Amino acid sequence: MNETSVTAKLNTQDTERLKNYRERLNFYHGQQWEGRERRGEKRLTFNYTRVFIDKVTSYLMSGVNFVTDPAPESDFSQWTYADQYNVASVAGCSLGAEVSIFFIKTNRQIYQLKSTDYGANWNSPQLLGYSPTTAINGLAASYKASGDIALFFADQATLYVMKRSGGNWGDKVDWDKSTGELSGVAAIYDSDWNLFVTGKDSDDNFKLWSLVYGDGGEVEAGSWSELKEFASAASDGNFEYRAAFMDKVDIFRSFFVEKFSGIESYSRPFWSHSALDSNFIDNMWHEPVPFNLSSDYGIAIAHHDEYCWLSAPYGVWQAITSAESLDLSADVN
Repeated sequence: MNETSVTAKLNTQDTERLKNYRERLNFYHGQQWEGRERRGEKRLTFNYTRVFIDKVTSYLMSGVNFVTDPAPESDFSQWTYADQYNVASVAGCSLGAEVSIFFIKTNRQIYQLKSTDYGANWNSPQLLGYSPTTAINGLAASYKASGDIALFFADQATLYVMKRSGGNWGDKVDWDKSTGELSGVAAIYDSDWNLFVTGKDSDDNFKLWSLVYGDGGEVEAGSWSELKEFASAASDGNFEYRAAFMDKVDIFRSFFVEKFSGIESYSRPFWSHSALDSNFIDNMWHEPVPFNLSSDYGIAIAHHDEYCWLSAPYGVWQAITSAESLDLSADVN
């Protein structure tokens, strides 16, 4: 039998199956989109679902960016000069019209910069205290509905919290854990302050943990829960975890960076979300999925009403959170 003729005949049969196979093979190799991107468009893939996200801005400036009432087409190009230098770490949070930006300077001073009109105007920076050292590798803050705030920062191998209650700031308090060097922290309030912490354990293995700082919800106020492992990498390997961010819309959603230092090194953001009807302290998360953007500093996530924002040092993206449907009834025979 002529092998060439048989192969040629087979290539003309079942073309739809072969086309679908090629599409899946292309997806496996990262070729997930057809055609060219539009100007300002970013094409993302969530759990094998293709999504268009329009890029909103790509500015990197020394100052505070604000748009008090942004429309979907806003370019977020208004800036206020903060006149602050030698800043080691920055975090922000908001509650209604009140916006707070926290920063720790290289002289160990901890400041709060506050606006009470959605960022249109800013008060003078308020000195809150001092960090123990200049080795600050993480800073996060979150409001509760009453207006109280908890500010968390990682200083070497210790996580600290400072709270504002009734308008007054208390002293920093360290946690009761024993770990290696910490590299980051993320915080969101939901009955308690729920945290993601990145760093090393006491054996220098790289970890991503969940942690709760109690406010009387699942954990007693002023107490720390146990550290619960979310991701782990051996100390003698090439992987580590950094730059965690978190938000809660309907469920908890998180991003973190998996850094690979071997051949063909990368810093790839991964994303995950908590299981439905679970509490944060249960540490029940879906398997993390790689996200097709590259960022050494991670991807911050935030939401308001029906919009969600993702931001990296080189850009901000916006998408609607509600499901969009397309009626295909007329095309179905």
